Amino acid sequence: AVIIQIAGKLHHIDHARQCSQQSLAALNTQLEQRVIERTAELKTANAKLTQEAERRLVIEDEARRVSLTDELTGLHNRRSFFLLAEQLLRNSRRNRLPCLLFFFDLDGLKKINDAHGHEAGDLAIMACAQVLKAAFRENDVVARIGGDEFVALAVDTGEPTELISERIRTLVDEFNSSAHCPYPIGLSIGAICCSPQELKPLSELMANADALMYADKQQRKQTRPTT
Repeated sequence: AVIIQIAGKLHHIDHARQCSQQSLAALNTQLEQRVIERTAELKTANAKLTQEAERRLVIEDEARRVSLTDELTGLHNRRSFFLLAEQLLRNSRRNRLPCLLFFFDLDGLKKINDAHGHEAGDLAIMACAQVLKAAFRENDVVARIGGDEFVALAVDTGEPTELISERIRTLVDEFNSSAHCPYPIGLSIGAICCSPQELKPLSELMANADALMYADKQQRKQTRPTT
């Protein structure tokens, strides 16, 4: 009788242990499933956050590009030019490299606007930008800083300002003689060489180049009518 009673209690204990093990296994399965589901949710959330961050970076980069680019020509705008030019001047002085600073004015823009409309004037500005892009190197800073005003800063070109100016005038003549030119364009040019020993501020250098550009414009007016 005692053996039967003990056997019954052991059976009861075994049954209870089996039930507990089954319950624990079920709980573990539920927990694992919840972990899997939660991990999937976190992965989805992280993917969305990554996509949002990338989208914001694209928007910020585009906004930064637009804020530093002239919308009509694709050149650097005034703000971008001053930021890059100041940095280039510091680097050139530190490395003892000469710089060339050019100031350009598109001749006769008002006459083009008055005779053919502002759309024609925009085309003349874009043509001028294309000429300057072709005349300078990719790492030179070429910018449109006003309606008909352009500037360029080139470091260690190995060429004198006269040679670059002549190349620009040749490119202008080639454009004017091409089939893409509904009316000729002209450029007045002022250029100075900035020695690495010079510590003049950029504004003063630009004023000097601007004065030379104005003198060139007056001289060209005396030799031939402005188009």
